[in-house]
Amino acid sequence: MSLEPAKLGFLGVGTINSSIIIGVCNASPEAVKFPILMSPPRPNSAPRHGIPDQKALLARFGPEKVQIAESNAAVVKGADIVTLGVRPTQVEDLFDEVGKTLAAETDAHTVSVVSLVSTLKTHHLEAILKEQLPPSFRVGGIVKSWPQPAVQFLQGCTVGAAYKGGEHASSEDCQKLLQWWMEVGSSMGSSVPCTEEQLPGLMAATGMMGAMYQHLSWLSESTQISCDTPMDQMAAEAYLTAFFQGVLADAQHGGAQEGKSFQHFVEEQTAGGLNEQGIKAFSGRREETLQTLNAQLQRVL
Repeated sequence: MSLEPAKLGFLGVGTINSSIIIGVCNASPEAVKFPILMSPPRPNSAPRHGIPDQKALLARFGPEKVQIAESNAAVVKGADIVTLGVRPTQVEDLFDEVGKTLAAETDAHTVSVVSLVSTLKTHHLEAILKEQLPPSFRVGGIVKSWPQPAVQFLQGCTVGAAYKGGEHASSEDCQKLLQWWMEVGSSMGSSVPCTEEQLPGLMAATGMMGAMYQHLSWLSESTQISCDTPMDQMAAEAYLTAFFQGVLADAQHGGAQEGKSFQHFVEEQTAGGLNEQGIKAFSGRREETLQTLNAQLQRVL
């Protein structure tokens, strides 16, 4: 595959894919040919809390930016690169359906896939593509990726790894796809390329995002019991959000400009201060945290 602008399609429009669609439409990267294609809504699908569906995305950005395809097969046929964002148990049935719909196709077409399916092995995806798609469809590059929902605000980080290549997807095509995807990711915030061997550890660590939100929720609760007339909860959460943005900005600057590790910031806290007290309280939970991370790692290996 080339690194020229490519037509992008989305199989599944859930939390991450909808965030990417919003980010791509807001950023309008030169790497993407518009309009992008979205798979159609599932019949009788229930409303999703806070997640815009295909019709909402079309209403927001218009047909010049996004289009709802007639079927999943139309997405695969019409796109150069497909972003796969469905549940692991849905992948084989999805491509079985696509393959049957496209069975009569004889025109040559290359299908490259960016997989967001955390527990789906890239070699397994390669085999599914080759087995289910018509003979005229060639398997192009395959990349596994883990974008943040914040890409919709152009402030998210997108990590990705190229498949090492197999019987059908070449290593060269996979590397080119990764380069293209990192360009798109950078337009929506920042991007971090890594190897397939490195990716599971990063994915396991980012699997603690929900735990971080839980921790912030507990901190928010603590602000409500500190006095007789507590601050409005949303105002308190706005403070905590801004506070930790400042903490991360300090870490980002210190790491990039001065080579400071996270441990450096731990050790520079004032002896006997509130932060040292907090460190001591949490230090006993290191092993429990590592056990959780290892359990998450086993799921994505």
